[in-house]
Amino acid sequence: MLAEIKNPIHLTNREKEIFLLLKQGLKNCEIANQLFISTKTVEAHKSNLNLKLNLKNTNELMLFSVNFSCEVIKEN
Repeated sequence: MLAEIKNPIHLTNREKEIFLLLKQGLKNCEIANQLFISTKTVEAHKSNLNLKLNLKNTNELMLFSVNFSCEVIKEN
């Protein structure tokens, strides 16, 4: 179902923050408010996460964050 992860994965600190907030089920505007950034910036980080994790869309990213956050964060 989910594509294979490219190795090694390097996430920025901000990408890690957004990844973990996605795991909590927060929406773009909620993430933006919590991190004091714009929703466009959140969308850009999510796009980068999709590329780095070889995912196709936000649904896959959210599912991935719930199921594999420990592995992804631990590797960085």
